Amino acid sequence: MKRIYRPTHAATDWRDLTAGGERHWKDGHSAKCLAECWEAADGFPPRVQEALSSGADGALETAHLLLSIPEWQVQLPGGGHPSQNDLFCLASVLRAGRTELLVVMVEGKARESFGPTVAGWLAESSPGKQRRLASLKGQLSLEHMDGERLGGIRYQLLHRTASALLTAREFAAPSALVLAHAFDAPSGSFADFKRFVELLGLEAQHAAIVGPVHLDGIATFFGWVDE
Repeated sequence: MKRIYRPTHAATDWRDLTAGGERHWKDGHSAKCLAECWEAADGFPPRVQEALSSGADGALETAHLLLSIPEWQVQLPGGGHPSQNDLFCLASVLRAGRTELLVVMVEGKARESFGPTVAGWLAESSPGKQRRLASLKGQLSLEHMDGERLGGIRYQLLHRTASALLTAREFAAPSALVLAHAFDAPSGSFADFKRFVELLGLEAQHAAIVGPVHLDGIATFFGWVDE
């Protein structure tokens, strides 16, 4: 994966980067909705800024957007395709008079779900998938979870969170935020997100940031924002 990027000038500049290309670049689909919303904003979009300012006991209210990179790929253990995150943001946060970095990994959701469950993903198991799942469970402090309880969790939520943690380490950021940005998402999507966050000891809420929980040494927040 190359790490050379160029500035965008309009939402259409995101199109060629999108997984699935033209097939996923349609009105009402998350890729286009996310691009249009974030391109129109000067910094964080208003709904995202509101959540940052009001949630997590004010821990992220000073977050200032430094850069955003669409379709950020993160290699995970076990081989196979990298985790392709809809949007990676690097922000600064002022804490106790010091500036710290914050990684924000954004997952856009419109008419689609979070994909297969862990059980569904493992239906065609392989040594690589078993290695990846073991690594994800270790990163997210879920080693104690048996297959029955973890099997109903959406696999995408596990590897998107791991992507945030790995990227935070890459940038020496002490904190990370996993943010679901919803555009008329199915009602079940929030329920799936809430169920996953509950595994980590938090209670997800609409239009709010919750946390942090410490995962793999990173103070990790979770948020859900509706447009």
